[in-house]
Amino acid sequence: MAARLFVSNPNASFMFLPPGDASTVEHNRALVKALKTRSAFTYKDYVNRRGLFESPLLSLIIKQVYFNDGLKSEGLSFFGATHEIPFTVIALVFAAVLCAIDEWQSGKHKPKSVSFHTATYAKPYNDILTSLKGWEAYCHDTRKEPDVPANFRRDLFKQGR
Repeated sequence: MAARLFVSNPNASFMFLPPGDASTVEHNRALVKALKTRSAFTYKDYVNRRGLFESPLLSLIIKQVYFNDGLKSEGLSFFGATHEIPFTVIALVFAAVLCAIDEWQSGKHKPKSVSFHTATYAKPYNDILTSLKGWEAYCHDTRKEPDVPANFRRDLFKQGR
């Protein structure tokens, strides 16, 4: 799972610490709790909750999964007509990130200790998808910035290519 590579990377946004003493384990447990609280992991700045849906992991994972084979990439086939990453894919990526975070629940990384199954991750997926659609509706209803959600999806497509 691509999300695991990016969540567990010591240079990643979330800063999980490699195995160590009890304080390291507690740091990682606290980090899991903080990231999962009100979907903080979806933010660019998860501590101050700024940049909703702008987690740097989103574009990295989309690029790795959908645009890793040049002109033969699935992303070009799937999203090439619209040049936008659909909200369904964005929600799926964030659900996968959540699964990768859950592998740290004990405070130590246990790869593949959590399965990415519908029974566990359908609700978070649907919650994120509902939030994305709500954000889009808000932007259209207020008419202040109706193009922001579409531009966001196009930017993700461009970053992936």
